[in-house]
Amino acid sequence: MTAALVLFTWDGEAMQPGSRFAKVCDEKFTVGEVYRMEVNEARSGQSHRHYFASIQEMWENLPEDQCDRFPSPEHLRKYALCRAGYCTSHSIVLAEEADAKDTARAIREAAPFSVLTVKGNVVQIFAPASQSLKAMGKEEFQKSKDAVFDVLAKMIGVKQQSTGQMAEEYRR
Repeated sequence: MTAALVLFTWDGEAMQPGSRFAKVCDEKFTVGEVYRMEVNEARSGQSHRHYFASIQEMWENLPEDQCDRFPSPEHLRKYALCRAGYCTSHSIVLAEEADAKDTARAIREAAPFSVLTVKGNVVQIFAPASQSLKAMGKEEFQKSKDAVFDVLAKMIGVKQQSTGQMAEEYRR
């Protein structure tokens, strides 16, 4: 069964689905069955906006030798996600190194945000994870955000502040 996003309200005794989700619950769930529930706290809009504004600022401050490599903040963010380990990876083994290079060029056109490496006759593909609200809850998003900031801070040559330090400065 694929997960259905259903909003519930705790009434002190049971989780009650919101009125617009009653039909979905009737279709997806069986009375008397036990289902695992995971709390997925929504992340704040402020954190989301901070993240993307910071990516934009870091992109604007890239060293000159990095500018052509990252034509947009989106390219930079997705590269940093891969470098931070928020990605999936696949390897393709080909007959010859020339085949690997040709394959990498074709993949680059089809998946411009993937990070590719070619070592001999092997192409390794790193596809960045989605940071959409559906894909990442509050905690996972915060961890990925911090990891991306660490990668980018090293790239532009600045010291990354902890989330606590940034929050403290923001309150001032």
